[in-house]
Amino acid sequence: MAPQFEWIPPGQEVEIAYAGRQFRADVLFPDDPAWAYRRKPVRLARADHVQGKTVSVRLPGRAVGTAAVETLAPCRPPVVDGDTIRFTPPAPGHYVIRADSCFACFLFLDPAPDYSDLTDGRTIIEADTLQPGAPVPQTAELQALIDRAARERRGTILRLPPGTLLTGTLRMRSGVYLHIHDDTVLKGTPDRTHYPVDPKVAGLSIARSRLLHFLDVEDCGLIGRGAVDGNGSLMRHRALLEGERQKRVPSNLVRIHRCSNLHFRDVSLRDSEFWNTHILDSENIHFRNTKLINEIPPRQWDPVHPDYTWNNADGINPDASREIRVDGLFAYCGDDCLPVKNTGNARDPRRGTEDCVFRDLTLVSETTVMKIGTETRGPVFRNIRFENILQLDSGAPMGVMLRDGATVESLIVKNLRALRCRGAPYLRTERRRPEQAGPPGVIGSVSFEDWDLRYAGAGPDTVPAIELEQSGDLRHLCLNRITVNGTNTAIRPTLPPPGGSIQPPAGSSN
Repeated sequence: MAPQFEWIPPGQEVEIAYAGRQFRADVLFPDDPAWAYRRKPVRLARADHVQGKTVSVRLPGRAVGTAAVETLAPCRPPVVDGDTIRFTPPAPGHYVIRADSCFACFLFLDPAPDYSDLTDGRTIIEADTLQPGAPVPQTAELQALIDRAARERRGTILRLPPGTLLTGTLRMRSGVYLHIHDDTVLKGTPDRTHYPVDPKVAGLSIARSRLLHFLDVEDCGLIGRGAVDGNGSLMRHRALLEGERQKRVPSNLVRIHRCSNLHFRDVSLRDSEFWNTHILDSENIHFRNTKLINEIPPRQWDPVHPDYTWNNADGINPDASREIRVDGLFAYCGDDCLPVKNTGNARDPRRGTEDCVFRDLTLVSETTVMKIGTETRGPVFRNIRFENILQLDSGAPMGVMLRDGATVESLIVKNLRALRCRGAPYLRTERRRPEQAGPPGVIGSVSFEDWDLRYAGAGPDTVPAIELEQSGDLRHLCLNRITVNGTNTAIRPTLPPPGGSIQPPAGSSN
């Protein structure tokens, strides 16, 4: 197994010059000897893309031997000059700069913002009564502004001022968009008393508190280049070291429940204690050019469970929902980036998870990056598409794990480039409990096309790894142009199962 990816050492500054601006990269999750575990500081910066301009990334005091710039769009290799890395970004996008095989910085170069389709004709309200930087939560003040904005019949844009605004749970309202200024951080208080806890419900246990709550609303969302920060790593630290572990209810950053026609554009959603964004029993939810950054812990980060390599800090979790569109996402997550689920908590137990499209993605996760499951309590997962994806230093690139009786119909994963991945993509069926009466599920139709998987070592012997409870659990698998370390791959020789079919990789002799 390849060694776990690393960032450049804590304390190393990263200075950036671009299009007449000079600035330092921001640092999330700074390492601290008093912390519960060694942390991985994340360095990131954001700017407007300017065509033809060169980026200079300087690491003062560090002689850079080799460098790379990794991005979805083709980009010429960088030039290294002592402690400086230079390259010219060809288009807006997410650029990952590496120095001597370590992550150095995430650089987000944005296109010109355009919210006119969401904002035209709406009333604008300035939230100028808030006090940025105040040390106490302003939950009541923020909620009053949201409620006031909801009373405007034409719909409202509520513009938050620059600075850090501390808050507990906010209940969002129909017709209201929060415009989060470039320099605004809407930050969750670490005081759990500011997060009302839902009563327990039947079925699978899921997070019952959250920072932003979209419940039974429509035509609303978040716009702007600011950040919503859950302060989840601090709450996780306190749970480990300060006696809160048994009594805590971990919090989502965003919960979308029984909603329709929501838009999230350009915002950064970061540092969630639990799943970053949970979309439950909803439809017509759109994300564009959003950044999800949760903490990725080191090995043995949890002294209570030293075998844990994840922290439940997922990215976006569609759950019994339909018409989900995610375009231009950057996700760096302590668990699965895009797990498509059905937890069985929809109003209608027959509701499937359907018509989800995830496109133009840059993803980093230590676990399975994109996944169907493992919660698969609904009847069907239908028309799920992942397309044009870059994965970096991650675990399994893709997984299907059926445990609760669902059927997968028309799953397509196309144009995937995974660099330094660790695990094999997989297709599995396995009953959740030995006494379970029904079958674990059926993988009805899956197509994997145009994959380039790069491993530090030899890589897996077969792609995908197929582990079925019954041979008939896989009905049809199509593999076209799948390579591992530049060569065509094999499939398990015991397949196809009776009554099923597998199309081997195009051009392969297998």
